[in-house]
Amino acid sequence: MFMRGRAGASDFVKFVAVLPLLVIAIPLAALAALVSWIFQLKRSQSARDVADELRDFLDGQGDACAWDDFTTLAIADPQLDQIREQALEVDLPLTEDGAATLRMLLAEAEQLASNGK
Repeated sequence: MFMRGRAGASDFVKFVAVLPLLVIAIPLAALAALVSWIFQLKRSQSARDVADELRDFLDGQGDACAWDDFTTLAIADPQLDQIREQALEVDLPLTEDGAATLRMLLAEAEQLASNGK
């Protein structure tokens, strides 16, 4: 009977030792799965949408949060996503060089929009 009691205590000690690991590991695994799922999502935007966003920044209507959303969230269309990736190189507030880059990217987006993208 004494051995049985020690075995039960030993199981309890193992459970108590593993419990913090489970409490930490399960939420971390869930968070990792969520982050993985989020980063695989790509926005479905038209060339007109991309052109409108670029125009807003050139006109001074876009803020830092909108710029962050535009530059960090991938776009499903590879050509439009390439425009987004090139826009990543532009810093806010806009300098003359940054504005020139955005005007070039805006022209590309408008060309794609006129082609029905």
